[in-house]
Formats: sequence, structure tokens, C-alpha cells
Amino acid sequence: MFTDIDHDQLSLLDLKQDFGQYLNCDVSRTAIHKRFNPNTVAFLKELLLHHLSIKLQNQPIGAKFLEAFSSITIKDSTKFTLPKNLAGEYPGYGGFNRSSGLMNIQYEYELITGQWICLELTKATRNDQQDSKESIDRIMPGDLLIRDLGYATLSYMRQVNEKNACFLNRLPSKTSIFIKGTKGYKKINWDWVDELLGQSDKGYIELPVFLGTEEKLPVRMIIDKISETIYEQRIRKAKKSANSKNCQLSDEYKVQARYNSFVTNAPEDKLPSESVLELYRLRWQIEIVFKTWKSVSSIHKVKKMKKERFESQLLSKMLWVLLNWKFLLIGNTCVQRYQPDNGCSHFKFFKSMKRYLYEIRQIIFHGADLFQWVDKRFFKLIADSIVEVKKGKKSLYQRLYKVKLCLG
Repeated sequence: MFTDIDHDQLSLLDLKQDFGQYLNCDVSRTAIHKRFNPNTVAFLKELLLHHLSIKLQNQPIGAKFLEAFSSITIKDSTKFTLPKNLAGEYPGYGGFNRSSGLMNIQYEYELITGQWICLELTKATRNDQQDSKESIDRIMPGDLLIRDLGYATLSYMRQVNEKNACFLNRLPSKTSIFIKGTKGYKKINWDWVDELLGQSDKGYIELPVFLGTEEKLPVRMIIDKISETIYEQRIRKAKKSANSKNCQLSDEYKVQARYNSFVTNAPEDKLPSESVLELYRLRWQIEIVFKTWKSVSSIHKVKKMKKERFESQLLSKMLWVLLNWKFLLIGNTCVQRYQPDNGCSHFKFFKSMKRYLYEIRQIIFHGADLFQWVDKRFFKLIADSIVEVKKGKKSLYQRLYKVKLCLG
């Protein structure tokens, strides 16, 4: 957990020397190897679950603004390649990493407070749609769930609705969309949508629509026009995919691809259209979290080793990431007492914390003075990690503060 050596370089000899240097314990490499076993993995899983369940009482400033929903959660998954010897336990799929192993991490956190809700290490063959089916029982009334397209099926949205919770996601591909008129349901015409957007002075429009040929799930659809550059990138990617399947892009798809279409069952008085666009942009924050885990904590760097050792080292690394995250939340609380629309950069903060591995270890295991460390190191670390807002752009914290005010 506290090593500054990336796990693809960490050897049993390194661990043996660490025990001797820091714990005054003489143990052989063979003994260490044997202790990486199913019991160790089970212990570390329980330890991680325990610390996930402990919520910080000192919440970031601004949590009090939230009144519309009991929680706003963002969920996504990240994957990384494993050595071939782990492919049996963690197989790849399709043409992607079939000969190598593939790890999948499902991660969910609460947007306003920053608390972790879920962290699961799973096989990549258990996809996001399967996860949305198996985690539906965790949803509570009043929750707002922001998900990527991989999770968003009609079945998922219907079940969220039945739980008296709310969803916000992009419009699932190939979903039939209907509007209701005097003569019943009529499939939406994207040329008509294009005309409506051209008449809007806001740059977006909202329509009451129904999803699914049989389902007819009532939702609000908020449609936002994208830039020409993003449109061309989207079309190039779609053409490449279509060519690989020996098919052509339809004219309807080419029109629809000009827009980001979001759907939600949350009422307008709880979630205004403008907040929909701001909230979904915040979903991309989770990608920054994953990038930080990999670029700073190097969770994706794995060498050939037995399954139990790999799982133990990954779980230990995630414990360190969780500890860093809780320090980050405290740091944001300090910043937001004076700047409520600002906070710490995840990347800068995690990178700085890595320098204090040994000192934090001394505090935890040897009773070094925590308050002295906070006074000497932590406040300086916070000041150095504050987000520097680029001219003409909104930071994560500015967008989040705006959403808090809108939903208050």
C-alpha cells in the first residue's frame, strides 16, 4: 500500500527488504509469496469495503444546497490489460485482448459530497449493462443517477422509474423515439428537430417524448447542437464502424449525429434543462479520476504474478487511492470556506500526496504527530493544488457550484 515502486516493478525481494527496514521483521521471500492467498484477498476486500462505508462528517461546503435529490451519483467503468497468465481468471472479449487478461473496475461516487458509493473489481466480460441489472436493488427513492450509454437500456430506465428515482443519460442508440399528437404516437422527425433548434435562441430545446416501440417510456429529451468539428469526428468514427460491418450510415443518423440528446425522467422543477447540460458535462469528471488512478497511482501497471498476489496488490493500491480521496475532500472543504466555487485539482493533489508516502506511513504505524504533519505539509499541499481556471473556460468546481445553486 505504501510503496513508491510501481507494482510492475515490485519484487518479493523489495517486500522482504521493506519488512526489515520499516517493521524490523525478518521474513523470507517464499513466506511472503505464500501469504498471498485467498484469505489475504478476502481480508483486503473487507478492509476496502469497511473504509468505503466510513463517510467523512465534515462535508464540502455547498452540500447544503442540494434539496431536489437525496443524492446525485455518477458511475462508470475503466479497464486495463493484464499479463497472459491471468487471462483465465480475467478474460478479454471479442477481438479486444483475447489472448491477454483484462481487468474491469466499476466505480460510483456521489457528485455533491464526493463520497465513494461503490468500487468493484470485476471481469471485463461482465459489461456495464449487466452491472446495471445486478445493481438495481441499490437504488433508493430520490436518487439521481448519471450514467454512460453502456448502462442505459430501456429496461434500466424503466426500473429506475419504478424505484421512484431519476435517471440522466444520453439517448441510447437505435432507440425509437415518439411524440404524442392528437392522432396518437408519431415517430420523431429529425429534420423537424433541426428546424426547432434553428429557431431557439438558447442553443438547445426540450421535448416531451416516449422511448421504445412497445415500452413508450415518457421522458424529457433535451437536445444540444454540437460543433462542426465534433460532428465530423463522430461521422468518421461511425463510418469506420459501418464499413467494418459492410453497411452504410442512414440519412437520419447523419442528421441525428449533429446533436447530443439527453433523456431524464426528473421533472422540470427539480432538474431544469440548463442543469441537465451542466450535470452531464460533470460526468466527464470520472474520466479524469480514472486518468489520475493510472497516471499517478499506476494501477494499470502489472507484471506476471499469481492471481492472489495481483489482487492483493491492486486492492492495496485502491486503499491508498481511497485514503488520498478522503484527504482531497478535506482539502476541498478548506478551499471552499473561502472560495465556494473552487477546489483542488485531483491530478496535482494525488501527485503531491505520493511524495508523503513514508511520512503518512509513520503517522499510521508509528504514532508520528498527525497535527504537526497537517500544519507543516498538508495546508501547503492544499494551496499548491488549487485549480487554476483557464481564461474563457469553466472549471469542474464552477460548474458544480452552479448546479448546486440551481438545485437548491
